[in-house]
This record gives sequence, C-alpha cells and structure tokens, in this order.
Amino acid sequence: MGWIVDVGDREWKPLEKPVLPYELKTAVDPQKVEELPPEFREIMVRGGLTPDTYEIRSADDLDLDTGYLNTEEIRELLRSLPLEITYADRNDRVVFFSESRLGKGFVRTKTVLGRRVEFCHPPRLEKLIRSVIDDLKSGKANYREFWTRIRDRVVRVLIVAARNDAGEYLGAVEIVEDLTEVINRADEIKKRIVVL
Repeated sequence: MGWIVDVGDREWKPLEKPVLPYELKTAVDPQKVEELPPEFREIMVRGGLTPDTYEIRSADDLDLDTGYLNTEEIRELLRSLPLEITYADRNDRVVFFSESRLGKGFVRTKTVLGRRVEFCHPPRLEKLIRSVIDDLKSGKANYREFWTRIRDRVVRVLIVAARNDAGEYLGAVEIVEDLTEVINRADEIKKRIVVL
C-alpha cells in the first residue's frame, strides 16, 4: 500500500490471509457456463467442464513457505544445482552436505557429519573458519566470500549466516561453486548474455 498511500513507518498487515490460486476449490456449474459471453462459453465447452483437481501439496510434503517439496524432491533438487552446500547448525556441527551432479568442489564424506565445522577444513584454515563463524553468529557479518583453486579449477566459497525471521542465528551455510568456465571464457560468455 505504501506506493499508493503514504503510510509512514507503519507496516501494512492484512486482517485476513490472502487466498492463493492453488487454494481455490471451484467447480463450473453448467448453468453458469450458459451465462458466459459466447467466446468464453466456446472455450469452456471445448476445454471441457471438468475442473482441475491437481493438489499442489501432498501429505508427505514439507511447507517451505514458498512452496512444497517432499524429501526425495529436495534431495534431487540439491543434487541438480551447479554448487555444493554444507550446513553447520547453531552448535557449529556439520549436519548436512549436498553432492552436485554438475560439479565437484571439495571432497567430503559422511564422516564430517557431527564434526565441528572448523575441523572439516585443513588445519591451516581452522582459525579463519572459526573467526568467520564467530562473525556470523555475532551479526558482525551476514556472509564472507573467498576464492581458491582446487587443482585447475577456480572456486568461489561463500559462508552465509542462516537466520530465522526474528534474526536469530540458526547456523552457517557454506556454498562451493566452480566458476572456472566463467573466468576462463568471460568474453565468450558476455556474448551469450541475453535479456530475459
């Protein structure tokens, strides 16, 4: 509303939860179809009067605020990303990592699960990782970015604070992304840029 009516510093909160399109359960009454203008009636009759009964959410789906996925879909979605993710909880223990089918970052095995996050890195980096985690926890930083090489690959590493809606620290996400092709073929890639 702020762009239409000046509400000052107040945040507008609706009194009712909005109804989203997928939440509507509607059936088309044949009598209502007859009341439609001819061009719409023709489309309705041609398409059939059977309503779409697709359910966007299944019983085993998780509500992720922006949609619904089940465990298998989440696993495969993460494997399909061109990056790898490691998550350490608020106790600084690694509780999750993904494995990308599209690119390999650092070698990790299930033995990292439950370990303190700084001990999942080479000893020369333990102090740096501890410092980054402390900065994320304290709110001094929301993320830190690093660039490194893994053999002949150029890799960007982001360590990002995961916070809930109240701003409380939940953990840290380490994102490893191979950007070798972008760096080595920058001019070629610039030529392929299209406005979407």
